[in-house]
Amino acid sequence: MVYCGPPSKGCQTCREKKVRCDQRPDGCIRCAKARRECPGYRDQSDLLFRNESTDVIRKAKAKAASKSRSVSPGFKPSTPPPPPPQDTENPLILVRQNDNPTPTPLISYHLMAPTIDERATSFFFTNYIVDMDRRPGSSGGYAIDDNLLDCMKAVGLAALASAAHAPKLIQEANKRYLSAIQLTNAALGSLVDVKKDSTLLAIMLLGIFETVTSSQQRSLSAWRSHINGAAALIKVRGPEQLASVAGVRLFMQATVGLMVSCLQVGMTLPEHILALNAEVAKHADLSDPAWRYYGTMALLTDFCAHVKCGSISDPQAILARALEIDKAALSICANAPSAYEYKTIYTNAEPVIIFAGCYHVYQDYASAMVWNGMRTIRMMLQETMRDALVKLHSSRPIFSMDEQYAVQYQAATNTLYRLQSDIIASVPQHLGYASTKSTPGGLSGHSFPWTHFHSRTITSLHSSKSTPADPPMIRMFGGYTLPWALYHAGAVDIATEPVQKWVIGTLQRIGRSMGIQQAIVLANTLENNNTGG
Repeated sequence: MVYCGPPSKGCQTCREKKVRCDQRPDGCIRCAKARRECPGYRDQSDLLFRNESTDVIRKAKAKAASKSRSVSPGFKPSTPPPPPPQDTENPLILVRQNDNPTPTPLISYHLMAPTIDERATSFFFTNYIVDMDRRPGSSGGYAIDDNLLDCMKAVGLAALASAAHAPKLIQEANKRYLSAIQLTNAALGSLVDVKKDSTLLAIMLLGIFETVTSSQQRSLSAWRSHINGAAALIKVRGPEQLASVAGVRLFMQATVGLMVSCLQVGMTLPEHILALNAEVAKHADLSDPAWRYYGTMALLTDFCAHVKCGSISDPQAILARALEIDKAALSICANAPSAYEYKTIYTNAEPVIIFAGCYHVYQDYASAMVWNGMRTIRMMLQETMRDALVKLHSSRPIFSMDEQYAVQYQAATNTLYRLQSDIIASVPQHLGYASTKSTPGGLSGHSFPWTHFHSRTITSLHSSKSTPADPPMIRMFGGYTLPWALYHAGAVDIATEPVQKWVIGTLQRIGRSMGIQQAIVLANTLENNNTGG
């Protein structure tokens, strides 16, 4: 039996003509337009594995015959071992006894090796998918369109190239990437496909591809382009996309990426995103820290954009609003479930990985991600508050006599140091130090940020329940949380030279060991900022 990868779901006529089939239950449109009877569709479960015994045996015999012809006449082979017992009923038997007294040699495993696309798809599903209500690595019963499948292959090949130290695979990944763009553009031109979940999912995966493949500064622009494309598609999909838990999940994942992009360039979220956010909030589980993080990120994005464009310019108003959002950020992990608790371990070991002699141990990756998201939000707010307090001091020298504001400035500074320290302390577990999970070394020591954490079934943030036909949840939309959190820890003005040096080195290590090339871009950005480049 050979695993054949995802088989074509089209009817026999469309498969033979190598054209796309719409797979209507009562017969495809192409057959209807051609006024012929549609032959129907194959049972997909029967096609996942195909009995290749006959072909494999034929190849093996041909190889054996070729070898026997090349043997010199004087050579006499040693007595062969007895043949294995015959089992004609087992479909997995690849070699059977036959009438030829010369036994058929055992089949080499490479004859059954998976194709490059099968390896890419398997690698993607194993490492990038975790469903809301199903186990990690499963797509459930979701039907994958061709454009989405090519996106998965592209990301899987790119990650596999890094894991296996096989740079030639990047060329294959780029081919799948270009094919995915062409197929996605075709989907965008279809009145039906443009509103499919798979089309939005494909565009978001194109952004992930940029994150894992390019260590050049321009990759951030390419990543933002895909994020903006997803935002435009959300507008086309309209309120109807929120009718299912899958639609809500995709909307929130795309919006988190858009928030990160908007924070970088100082833009507000589009009006249609804000309107859909308000609709989602009506059905959200407000006690879930993940939802609180999402809501607070939206507040921060809007606030930072208004400060940057000058619509909020009074230092007192900036200070007051920053304090309000900081209060909301503090509540993200307040009274959270026990899964969000973590331990702090003190040690003098491994100073290259453990900075300042302490590190955190989280129960799962999701909670670590929310904690670092909260810390990043609060760091940005503390910087804004400090800037506002400095402006108050500059505009009114008498302000320096006000003890209340002096206390606020010192409190913001102390909070910055603590948040920076906590982000840095979260890194060792991501890198595999003192992991709470027993994990194999993987391909040449390759790992992902979530590899060394226990898996946890992610609860839905929406009152509805997901179904097997819903698209699976993809990890790490909106960029990789850890590199961005680390970048902020090294970019704040309180960062000392040892901290900046450690952060830059760690970002480079993440880029090399995890294949997240965007981490190298961020490391280079910090280096250039430090040198004035």
